[in-house]
Amino acid sequence: MSMNNFAISKEAYEGLNNTQHVLGHGLEMNEMEGIWVAWETDPEAVSAALPPALQFAAPIVMAYVVKCDTEFAGAYNEACMIVPCAFEGRPGGYQMSLLLEGKGAPMAFCMGREMAGMPKKFCDAVNVSKDGDVVQANIVKDGITVLDASVKLGQYNTPAGEQMFGGNEPGNVSRADIFLLKYNTEQADDGHMYFDNGRVLVTSGATAYEHWTPGTAELALKPCENAPWASFPVKQVLGAGYGKFAMKEFTTEKIGEFDAEANMPWLLRARYDDGLLK
Repeated sequence: MSMNNFAISKEAYEGLNNTQHVLGHGLEMNEMEGIWVAWETDPEAVSAALPPALQFAAPIVMAYVVKCDTEFAGAYNEACMIVPCAFEGRPGGYQMSLLLEGKGAPMAFCMGREMAGMPKKFCDAVNVSKDGDVVQANIVKDGITVLDASVKLGQYNTPAGEQMFGGNEPGNVSRADIFLLKYNTEQADDGHMYFDNGRVLVTSGATAYEHWTPGTAELALKPCENAPWASFPVKQVLGAGYGKFAMKEFTTEKIGEFDAEANMPWLLRARYDDGLLK
């Protein structure tokens, strides 16, 4: 059968389950290089942004801005914002926003949204550059520099930086649980759209660092309707760092359910731009 065809053979499909294939051994985020930064924000801001299915844990925001080169999607750039939270007493993190750009971004977008319901959107640019002991990183969405960070490598802003990033040493492997809220978008007989079948997922993975250098960050956030990272104001930067790492050994499982319609006001903005929401 010609490869220029929408259908693949049964043999080719069954081969996707082979452990040598990306779908058989699981997705891996390889060759990630860039910054992590953490800041203290207003507790009210985090509480207001968390969907009702999740519970507030701490007024802390963590974000990474990285260049990626992955087996499943190729090269692209990604930024992610995470807040600590809990689900029915189980601690973890919640991805508030993921912004992507670059050649491999469409594949990464589709896999993340379709498989796990991740809040992924495209943006104009995700930039990371290192010059000596200074790293510059920014995210641009709708022509607005949503996040602009300058990291002076050497030491963390505060002792809390060591508590948050001290495990990022080369050779160390850290694990984390991230909660994801996945749902179905449906259409009623009268044509209107609605949301159903809310599932709470937890994805767990291992992060291994090739290198890591602590840093002191200066951070600026600008309001953007379609990427409202500035809704978490910076009260104090806790620390930052620059490193190269890989995320692998992912497992994703359903651990609960949620009322999709009741939670959707907290989920739409991270997934759709204002053209849909006006």
